[in-house]
Amino acid sequence: MEQRWIERFWEITESGGADTWDSFDTLEPRSVAGVKAVPGVTALAQKTSACHGFVHLDFETRNTGGCDLNISGARLYAAHPLTEIIALTYHFKGGSRRWNPKNGLLAPLAWCAADPAIRFVTFGEFELAIWESIMAGRFDFPPIPLERWDDARATSSYLALPRSLEKVLPVIGSTVVKDTAGRRLVLSLSRPNKTTGAYPEVTAEILQKVFAYNQSDVDGLAQIHSAVGSLEGRERAIWELNHRINARGVLVDLPFVRAAKRLAEASKDALVAEFEKLTGGLAPGQVAKTRDWLKGQGLGLENLQDETIQEALEEQILPADVRRVVTLRGRPPGAGLAATV
Repeated sequence: MEQRWIERFWEITESGGADTWDSFDTLEPRSVAGVKAVPGVTALAQKTSACHGFVHLDFETRNTGGCDLNISGARLYAAHPLTEIIALTYHFKGGSRRWNPKNGLLAPLAWCAADPAIRFVTFGEFELAIWESIMAGRFDFPPIPLERWDDARATSSYLALPRSLEKVLPVIGSTVVKDTAGRRLVLSLSRPNKTTGAYPEVTAEILQKVFAYNQSDVDGLAQIHSAVGSLEGRERAIWELNHRINARGVLVDLPFVRAAKRLAEASKDALVAEFEKLTGGLAPGQVAKTRDWLKGQGLGLENLQDETIQEALEEQILPADVRRVVTLRGRPPGAGLAATV
């Protein structure tokens, strides 16, 4: 997989006929400087190797309340009361620093957060959610506006690079290797014991291992950011808009949804009874027997999937009782009686 990405990356950067509107053909072959020359990547990338003006950070967290990050998403996970930070490592001005909840409101990190001239760099938007909900929400660190965050994963995506830190590192020629054992350790801290239900204790030894893993990720992040830089202009505006849309979420009229659900539940019994009466006692969920009944009425259907039912209703002249059975079984598409029993 890594080799495929590497070959594709250099194929794009060395060829004169890129398959997108971006000017990839202007890139210098096998050169970090070439990556930085792509439109939409800021010249600030030239300065990141010294880390001045940038904080590169990565959180390691766990949840002891059954909230799964992959299911809930970053924002709900970060806002969950039983989500906690295990470790935070950050690079600033060429040095590495550590933080965990025992440190509380730590001055150097708080100063960086409060300084409008300092930008915070992550790989993905998870850290933004953790900072907002936990660092600012629980530990009173200054909030960091969206305009001061840089997402190296978004820049990597823009450059047609992989969207995982582990896969980007070899493509840019980094010597940092993702610590897969450390990742497994961190994930295990969110899994309760199957017998006792207790979550693992974060001992001093485990904490050191987590910090070592954390450090490795931040080292990799800094190298990726140095190679790919930061989005600017149109691409930066798109990234910020996407973040704001995700933060807002999808607005749902819950009173309407609940009322519609009550209405559907109230009418279901009557509709099932009508179906049974028309078919001589069959239930909507009896697919094979319903198909046999329909075949006996002159309508042979390959299946009772929504598309097949709609096609029959639109294209065939059916007796009234047969049309009603088919309508009940598939009305409306995707929400027929079969989905309710």
